[in-house]
Amino acid sequence: MTKKKRLVLFIFLVVLFLIISPLIIFYSLGWRFDWQTKKITQPGIFYFNVYPKNVQIYLDGVIKKKTDFFFGSVIIENLPPKKYDVEIKKEGFHSWKKTLEIKKLKATEAKDVILVPQNPIFAVISKKVEESFFSPDQKKIILKETFPTSPENSDSSNWALKLFELDKNIKSHLIEPNRIHSNSADINGNDANIKKEIHLNDLKFSLDSKMILLELKISIHSPVDSLTDETKREEKPIENKEEKLEYYILEIDKVPPTLFSLSFLGPNVKRVDFNPKDSQKLFTLTVSSEETEELVPENKNDSSDLHQEKTDKQTKTLSEIDLVDEKASSSVLENIIDYSITENAIYYLDASGFLFKTDFSLNWRDKLNTDPFPLKKDAEYKITASPFDVILIEDETLYVFDKKNNSFKKISEFVKDFKFAPDFKKIAYFNNYEIWVLFLEQKENQPQKETGDKLFLTRFSERIDKVFWYTNHYLIFNTEDKIKITEIDDRDRINIVDFAEFEKPEIFWNQDNKKLYILTDKNLYVSEKLTP
Repeated sequence: MTKKKRLVLFIFLVVLFLIISPLIIFYSLGWRFDWQTKKITQPGIFYFNVYPKNVQIYLDGVIKKKTDFFFGSVIIENLPPKKYDVEIKKEGFHSWKKTLEIKKLKATEAKDVILVPQNPIFAVISKKVEESFFSPDQKKIILKETFPTSPENSDSSNWALKLFELDKNIKSHLIEPNRIHSNSADINGNDANIKKEIHLNDLKFSLDSKMILLELKISIHSPVDSLTDETKREEKPIENKEEKLEYYILEIDKVPPTLFSLSFLGPNVKRVDFNPKDSQKLFTLTVSSEETEELVPENKNDSSDLHQEKTDKQTKTLSEIDLVDEKASSSVLENIIDYSITENAIYYLDASGFLFKTDFSLNWRDKLNTDPFPLKKDAEYKITASPFDVILIEDETLYVFDKKNNSFKKISEFVKDFKFAPDFKKIAYFNNYEIWVLFLEQKENQPQKETGDKLFLTRFSERIDKVFWYTNHYLIFNTEDKIKITEIDDRDRINIVDFAEFEKPEIFWNQDNKKLYILTDKNLYVSEKLTP
């Protein structure tokens, strides 16, 4: 090659380098040429993570990719900045649709997409079920089954408790009323005219799921006299009815199950809870009444004319009870309005409006709010605590304790109930027709949320019954006969699907095995596994 040819080649390569180098640099910086708009743009990407795996991703009606088999995720690159109609499909599942925007050099994410099966499979696991109670570890169900003693007698007091172990798929008999010997002398008497009924009023599990606490309502019916009906010239008996609450503990991990009475607690006990750290200890709330006199106005609109009026002042006391010694500890908490027990502490609101935190010994207490919460005289209060937050409901008004300002913050009125998310970073609260989500912590994933943000999900014409967190990003609930599942991603449309339909269903979502339990027409159904 001559010297001239070498010089020409060198100049050509230099020019080519000068042309290609900027293109490579611009390409590495994310610049692309959009052949549709004939413009140079900086594209973005989509990132999806979906359950189930191996689903199809459509953009503007054109299939782009499938999620991978191992992680259920996919990245779609080099997308010009604009809004895309996204649809995620898989045969046998409801599609997920949303319009999402790609921005320059940004990743638009949808990390927590769950596709809901179109025809879920349900199986009957038990019949003649009146009520069901799930254990804290969600591995056991206590079933209250009713049965008539004869075709003519369908008395609701004819019931039995059964234990259904989910891991073993085994149902075993626990107890029925004729095994419960009430502490009332009237009931245990030999008078043939005395009739007793034992109803299950409430059932609670110990935290280790090995014991259950039974709250029973004992009804005593005894004739005291007779009355002549002048119109029919016959005598009708006058029946005296007495009712009382009695508490029992049933050790369901023993064979046979062991039942023992808590009669030593006394007649003034209104609430009993297990100690989360020691199932051989209980916490009891006793109520004592004292007649007092106070000055009240004759006229509500005129407070100048006062008179004495007698009222019953109730005092609530929280105590710890040792089941072995059958004695209460020396430390008690008085003037309790309501309390909530977590795994490591007790939170309670006292009659002065202060919120306290204490340990299970009840020996110390930490006052959490600076100024007292203004209590209403005739209002009902309920305290619910998670490991991180405290929720107060006053009648139907929901408050969250603001740790920064040390006070309760009003969130919403007309609240029927609420549920903590599994991650405790948000709550879903609802009334008869609306569902909202409150974010208790900042959410950094898309769509981003700040602490205290409220999200209105939907409004229905049918009444909402129960709401559960399906995952940390989805809710499952029922409106009358329909069971629905909704996401909480409020970008564009919110995907809500009709999951199943049963007559007057009682639903329970099991976070442990990811199955839905439905009680309808005294049959208990269970779904297939629905989420990862």
